[in-house]
Amino acid sequence: MKRFRLAVMLSLVVLSIATVAYSGSSHWSETYYYSDDSFTQEVGYKYVPCGGSIYREGTMTNYWIQYGEWCDGSQGYCNQSYYDPVTGWGVVPC
Repeated sequence: MKRFRLAVMLSLVVLSIATVAYSGSSHWSETYYYSDDSFTQEVGYKYVPCGGSIYREGTMTNYWIQYGEWCDGSQGYCNQSYYDPVTGWGVVPC
């Protein structure tokens, strides 16, 4: 599954290189979805390129870790979902 994702991501990156200059997207991201808050069992995946189509597979849940980078390559980021019993769902940097 990881090799398939890598092949798809590389294909999307190559295809999106020509469209980045014309794209309004500010960043690309990869999101890994997990079955629960232990973040041990991956159940879904989403890739959003700078330009082009979004790729999804599996189940999207409230437990996720997202990695990304600005399209100009200037800065990367990482975010993770969390649950606070008082305030509810939120997002925190990794």
